[in-house]
Amino acid sequence: MTSVYPEAGGLEERVVGGPSRWIGAKSQANAPATLLEGYVKGTAAPTIRALGEKGALANQDVERALNLFPKLMDSATVAWGKAEQLNDLFVQIQKAIVSGTYDVKKGLGGVGLSLKRTKSKKSKYQDMNDEELLKALGK
Repeated sequence: MTSVYPEAGGLEERVVGGPSRWIGAKSQANAPATLLEGYVKGTAAPTIRALGEKGALANQDVERALNLFPKLMDSATVAWGKAEQLNDLFVQIQKAIVSGTYDVKKGLGGVGLSLKRTKSKKSKYQDMNDEELLKALGK
């Protein structure tokens, strides 16, 4: 992403940056922008699945997921903010899965998390060493 968006941008970056990235991606003159756009669109469905959505994906589900990713027309500040939020989302899901508090039936409940909060429900894997964990997982 660093090759597509500057670390920060002022007014000029906001006005010129987005259209410049978009034109560069469409004309393939800006290869990093073209690659980022393809990556975002190509990973939308797997990302939705990883976040817990099941069944046939409606266009609205895909659009909601695409809104989580930086867009070429976003300012650098917005793009980096979206990347940070997406990372935070995956970190929260990972923590909830490891701690055994992730509610698979609720998934994400839209854009926000729907994590079942419990006081101290332990995962059965939490106290296992590596060997025990691999054995339990059948590896």
